[in-house]
Amino acid sequence: MKKITLISTFIFALFIAKAQLTITVTVPNVKPLKGNIMLRLQNNIGADLEKKVVPIDTKNFTTTFTVSSKGRYAISIYHDVNKNNKLDKNFFGAPSEGFGFSNNVKEVFSEPTLKAKLFAVNTNTTISIKLNY
Repeated sequence: MKKITLISTFIFALFIAKAQLTITVTVPNVKPLKGNIMLRLQNNIGADLEKKVVPIDTKNFTTTFTVSSKGRYAISIYHDVNKNNKLDKNFFGAPSEGFGFSNNVKEVFSEPTLKAKLFAVNTNTTISIKLNY
């Protein structure tokens, strides 16, 4: 009985380890080299799965999220240059700090829809998001 329990535990541990998938996010040409990159990972119904605050120390930024299953996900980012934990906007309400979304979708007057930002994760995945300054 102990052998069966031990083998079952081992197989379960292997299954859990294999179920983890990574989403690597690259952001080229970050400018200026100060402040933080703020990231938000959402699932296919818009629930926040993880938020990250990562200090800028290189022009070409990379970070990784870990997800537990295949599926469709969305990522939103902005460059919080002054570290005030919000996306600053100008007098007209347009962002005055860099921002971007998965699939590099752009909307003129509002954040893109969740559907437009969703991308498939079936294996370890790398996406590139360009900041709009």
